[in-house]
Amino acid sequence: MSDFRHKHVLRLLGICLDADSPLIILELMEAGDLLTYLRDSRKLRPSDSHALRLQDLLAMCEDVARGCCYLEEQHFVHRDLACRNCLISARNRKNRIVKIGDFGLARDIYKDDYYRKVNAIV
Repeated sequence: MSDFRHKHVLRLLGICLDADSPLIILELMEAGDLLTYLRDSRKLRPSDSHALRLQDLLAMCEDVARGCCYLEEQHFVHRDLACRNCLISARNRKNRIVKIGDFGLARDIYKDDYYRKVNAIV
């Protein structure tokens, strides 16, 4: 994850091993996760400046798709892509970017493409 450098993939800034359990330092995403953000936006009136329009929702979908394309180019599959694992940079339209995060289940999709014959007939 530390090698990922893309506008739509959450950046790992560092790791702290001083504590009893390791801590990871990620970039700040002030608007939180996409699931909570979408649920909270239901309560807004259409006249509210932060209310989501169709074009906002499509832009969010595009952000996630671009992040997925980058991960695929890096030979990684997220394996748990969900709104709860995507983060929003800001509430205002101008600065809003959706980034894919939570790589606990990410893996190299090609690492298992090698087969070894072990006492078997193929």
